[in-house]
Amino acid sequence: MGRWFLRRISFVLSWLLLLGSPGVVRGQNVVVTTNGIDWLDFGTVNAELSVAVSKNLAVSVGGKYNPWHFGSGESRLIDKSRMLYAAARWYTWFVFDGFYWQGHAGWLEYASGGIFGKETEEGDALGLGGGFGWSRMISSRVNLELGFGFWAGRKKYTEYKCPTCGRQVEHGTKFFIQPMNIVVGVSWVIGGSRKNRPARRRNVQYND
Repeated sequence: MGRWFLRRISFVLSWLLLLGSPGVVRGQNVVVTTNGIDWLDFGTVNAELSVAVSKNLAVSVGGKYNPWHFGSGESRLIDKSRMLYAAARWYTWFVFDGFYWQGHAGWLEYASGGIFGKETEEGDALGLGGGFGWSRMISSRVNLELGFGFWAGRKKYTEYKCPTCGRQVEHGTKFFIQPMNIVVGVSWVIGGSRKNRPARRRNVQYND
């Protein structure tokens, strides 16, 4: 399941790199984003690369990685993960500025336990989802990003009695639905120009 998704996301990444080359992108933007919420989740390293393909549409690929655990024995805290995803965003006003709707597909390999109890679960998941968000330009090269999403699909999992005992409680495949990409982050514009961006309408009163 993971290899299947890796092959397809590699294709999407190649497409993004082609779109992002100087000979193809004219007046468009290439943006790199990192999410502060993920960094607070046990230091999860994360980044996303986005390319504008029209004045309202952007496509993205992203990844997350967390190899850390804290503590030892049955008191160990684990929230390890490796994730890859691809997304498309439709901005209602102009790309990388304002409200947007999002659709995404992702693959996740995870191990989590010892946080709300001793039970630990590991496995991998593949799914589709959607969400919405808001991007606000705070300088010519920096945006503030807010977003919320969910995803649903199938996961193959194994549940253990505790983080280190190896005592298996349950094993199988099941449907899941859960939040994905809850974002309070920062984006950097590393290519393109915003000179062609239309001005926002303002309520102006004219006196005779």
